[in-house]
Amino acid sequence: MAQRFRLAAAVTAVAITATTFVGTASAFPGAPTTKPVQKQRASVPSAHEVKTAKLNPTAAKDMRHTLETQLTQTSLNLNTAQANAQLAWDALSAAQQRAVRKSEEAAEAKRELEAAREAEQRAGKDLGRIASETYRNGGLNVDPGELLAAENPQEILNRSDVLRHLSDARARDLATARNATELAKQWDAYAQATARAAEKALGEQTEAETKAQKVAAETRVTVLETTADQNELLDRLADLNGTSRAKEAKAFQKREDERLQREFEAAQATQREEEARAQAEAARAEAEREAAEQANTTVDGIERPASVRDTGDTGTQAADAGASDDGAASDADSDGTEEAATPSESEAPAGPSDEELAESQRKAEEEAARAAAEREAAEQAEKQRQAEEKRKQLEAEQAEAAKKAEEARKAQEEAQRKAEEAKKAEHERLEREAAEREAAAKKAEEARKAAEQKAKQEAARAEADRKAAEKRAAEQRAAAKKAEEARKAAAKQAAAKKAKEQAAKKAAQQRAAQQKAAAKKAAAQKAQAKKAATKKKQAARAGAGKQAALNWALNIAGSQGYGYVFGANGPRYFDCSSFVQNAFRQSGISTQRVASAQFTGAPQQVSLKNLQVGDLVFSSNNGAPSGIYHVAIYVGNGQVVHARNPRAGIGVTPISYVNNIYPLAARY
Repeated sequence: MAQRFRLAAAVTAVAITATTFVGTASAFPGAPTTKPVQKQRASVPSAHEVKTAKLNPTAAKDMRHTLETQLTQTSLNLNTAQANAQLAWDALSAAQQRAVRKSEEAAEAKRELEAAREAEQRAGKDLGRIASETYRNGGLNVDPGELLAAENPQEILNRSDVLRHLSDARARDLATARNATELAKQWDAYAQATARAAEKALGEQTEAETKAQKVAAETRVTVLETTADQNELLDRLADLNGTSRAKEAKAFQKREDERLQREFEAAQATQREEEARAQAEAARAEAEREAAEQANTTVDGIERPASVRDTGDTGTQAADAGASDDGAASDADSDGTEEAATPSESEAPAGPSDEELAESQRKAEEEAARAAAEREAAEQAEKQRQAEEKRKQLEAEQAEAAKKAEEARKAQEEAQRKAEEAKKAEHERLEREAAEREAAAKKAEEARKAAEQKAKQEAARAEADRKAAEKRAAEQRAAAKKAEEARKAAAKQAAAKKAKEQAAKKAAQQRAAQQKAAAKKAAAQKAQAKKAATKKKQAARAGAGKQAALNWALNIAGSQGYGYVFGANGPRYFDCSSFVQNAFRQSGISTQRVASAQFTGAPQQVSLKNLQVGDLVFSSNNGAPSGIYHVAIYVGNGQVVHARNPRAGIGVTPISYVNNIYPLAARY
């Protein structure tokens, strides 16, 4: 059963990853408790609106601001979608681990129950043998007449001791049977409780998978829609500015870098370190509580019974202890009897009436013992019958539950198939609409170019007419113009001489200013180089213990053939947290698998203004450890190395590229 859970976990992880970023995997139920993707579609102005705005400088400025704002919103939509996808994966992994653990507990309880029932059956057979012998021999296996037909009192006492030991052996068998029945009853209750807990965990996993699939589908739709919106907005902006989409995309990326840098500086300047540290402590306490809950042996208020292998012959040992006490008392009685009998040896023998009295007392005791044994055997047989009926009932209930689970699985697969068909239809509809919009835009652009061409032709004809008229007028004014041109030539020569003198003076001033700026720049570069060397030395000292991890990470980032795949664990493809885990493993440092656990499980959390080489920085969508969805390794000089996304891959970037940066870093 545990293997089935593990297989389901692996397949579900691949399905959610593929559905989110590729769109070709089958849908699986499941997912985490996280906020839905909050997306706000960009409102893309039409080509006509942009053309109209170009006629008015103020309107063009407002249009440019609107387009840039909408582009920023598309970037925020993508960041939110990526964060929610990561949180969904983390929550689903936790649900799958709980389901595997509960199923293993249920399987162990079932094995212990079977062992307890086997022990109970063996004890029941021993009890039946005692009842049969008691009935056949009148309460004793040995004839009392033979044991009591002795020639002297000492022999009578010795034979009585034999009878006592036989009785003790039966008492041990009875105690063993009682203990075996009670232990089987306890394991029966505990096995039912663990089975219910496993079924509940399986239901929680199914619910988590359903929610995770919903988040993955929403994320994929967001990626498709946002990418289409970005392309349209960049086209409109290029039309407005008279550039190309590639140039506008480059300018947009530059603005995004500046925005991320501002957010990073604001996060460094915040005063919420204490609050964030308190949240980290609360998260660690929650993790410790979950670990303590996993170590708890109580299920639905039922304590885990002792193992059948650990108890051994507990009932027999208890009966032996009781028999030893009884034996001591019997020995004391025997000693007392001998002391009382010793003086009687010198006296006359007792009369027959005493022997008859002793015989009557012995028979009464034997009858009472036989009745007690028969009653005990009957009670034990009834308990065993009831336990057998309860076991059969439990097996029938388990079979019915398995049947219902199979029916639910088939219904789920049918619903999954329908959801996949609906998703495919939605995808085709979106692609069709995008193609229609692109065709309409292309047609409008062709019409615009045709209109511009026609306008140019008409303007060329008007210009030719105007030039012909000007030429005729120029010929009529030729004589008068010659004198004017001569005068202007003289004036122009004087103006040219003056302009040359002013240009020489301005060139000298510019050379002086350039020399001064060059000296200032050289001094700044020298100071910056000195500062960089100091930071490099500090980073080298701080990251010495993690040098192997840093070397591995930087080598991967600078090599071909490596990339980002959500949920991957290497050796060629990683996501953000598995990249950190594999890097730190090179330095012998063990970390958790997911980003949020890598923060809460760190030995130390530090402020961003105290970063050292090898520290981990994080992204959080709610400003708390519970919202952490991305992790990167700080390599010094304001740079980080991280597995970014499927498009950017693995690389070294400024630390400002870490979206929604969390105000605390983790230090291992």
